[in-house]
Amino acid sequence: MQSNIVLALAEYDGHIWIGTDGKGIAVLNPENNQMDVLTHIPGDAYSLPSNSILSFYADPENGIWAGSVRSGMFNIKEVGIKLYADALLNADYGLSEKSVLSLYQEQNEKDIWIGTDGGGLNVFNADTNKFRHIPSTYGEKVASTGVDKNHLLISLFGNGIFFYNKQTEHCTPLVIVNDDINNRLCQQGKTVNLMQNTPETILLLSESPYSYNWKQKTFTPIHINHLKDAIVGQLLPICVKETFSYLHDSKCIYRIDHNDNTLHVLYHCKQDTMIHSASADEKGIIWIGGNYGLGSFSPNDGSYTHISNSLINEAMSVASDQHGRLWIGNNERLLSWMTTQKRFILYGVPDGVALTSICRSPAYFHQKEMYIWVV
Repeated sequence: MQSNIVLALAEYDGHIWIGTDGKGIAVLNPENNQMDVLTHIPGDAYSLPSNSILSFYADPENGIWAGSVRSGMFNIKEVGIKLYADALLNADYGLSEKSVLSLYQEQNEKDIWIGTDGGGLNVFNADTNKFRHIPSTYGEKVASTGVDKNHLLISLFGNGIFFYNKQTEHCTPLVIVNDDINNRLCQQGKTVNLMQNTPETILLLSESPYSYNWKQKTFTPIHINHLKDAIVGQLLPICVKETFSYLHDSKCIYRIDHNDNTLHVLYHCKQDTMIHSASADEKGIIWIGGNYGLGSFSPNDGSYTHISNSLINEAMSVASDQHGRLWIGNNERLLSWMTTQKRFILYGVPDGVALTSICRSPAYFHQKEMYIWVV
């Protein structure tokens, strides 16, 4: 123990809870003598509000309460959802900027690369639950995707596309085709979104999309001249299935055939309906969140189904966890839709969701090893 001044003792869930004067709570497992310590961490909403604990109370509902010296009484419980917010620059318990634009995790790797809106790149290690901020990118708006073990290809809003070396933390610019095309696509207040669709190629998604082969260092234009309507807003990635890449803008669901690099419209919204977010589930169904709520689109037969409900009128963000659950964020709440049982689950403060953490803008989601990251 870090303190030899004990103010409270309690037995709860087979463990001995020890309240100290100034050093938080020590939780002792008598079977193996392992001790975990809970303390107050400035800026961490999930830490203790105070490090001086006067009393404990285990209630009949299997919860434990603690009374502190100056921070009142609080309940301690495990939750299934944890919020990581902004923290002091270079602190390891949070983000350099709470607005997240992109997530990327290599297969079989624990590091999750996070592109923020003005805070540059962050790295989160899923084993240690600690963050690392990348000072050389601080101040940048970052959308990122992976290339190989040593590099990321990152899109910096207003600055262009760069190779980021993970070892040296140095950024090398990538010029799209030539200076004129690069300036038109990257430096006129528009974002080029990135999507790795094959082991060797990355889609550069813009008003004039390209496929970039990073091994051959060649650019191939994606054919869009046959489209009746122009791309509305940004082209955003949905998923890659076999030899097809699925994308969306504010009005349409698209598919790119990797064999001919042609963009095809699969679904077009009716009238004033807008698409905020889209995600494909394990069955290939594309779930659409928009200004009229939630719907699903089947690429196989081209059918669209609106999910009528009284909980949400607008869905800003949707993401499938690939296990029959669709996560939905809007201006007011976080929910999930169980696709087989066809029912909603609403999450709140008891589950670890703070009201300030609800998605209020289109967001990216990433799911890995039964975890889903909601931004």
